[in-house]
Amino acid sequence: MKKVCVLLLMMIFLVSCKQESIIGEWNPKDLDSEIATMVITEDSIIIMDIPIPYEKKGNTIYIQDSEGTKSFKYKIKKNTLTFIQGEVSEVYIRQENE
Repeated sequence: MKKVCVLLLMMIFLVSCKQESIIGEWNPKDLDSEIATMVITEDSIIIMDIPIPYEKKGNTIYIQDSEGTKSFKYKIKKNTLTFIQGEVSEVYIRQENE
C-alpha cells in the first residue's frame, strides 16, 4: 500500500511539473498581422532583432517599458501560443525546425 501511495504521488508530481515551454520561434497565426515573428528565449522576447527582457510568473509575462510594467496573460497548447490582454488575443504558431 505504501509503495502504491508513493508511486501515485510521484505521478501527480510529474504531471503537475510538465508545462509546455514558451521558448522558441513563433509566427503570427494571422499572416496579415502587423506583429512580426518573435523568438522567445529564457530571458528575452526578440522582435525585429530587438531583445525585450521579460519575467514570467505562472501564466503571465511581465515586460518593463518606458510607460511602466505591462502584463500579458498567455496560454499554450501544443504548438499554439495565445497572448490575452483584456478582450484582445494574439495567436502564434511555433516555427518547427526543419
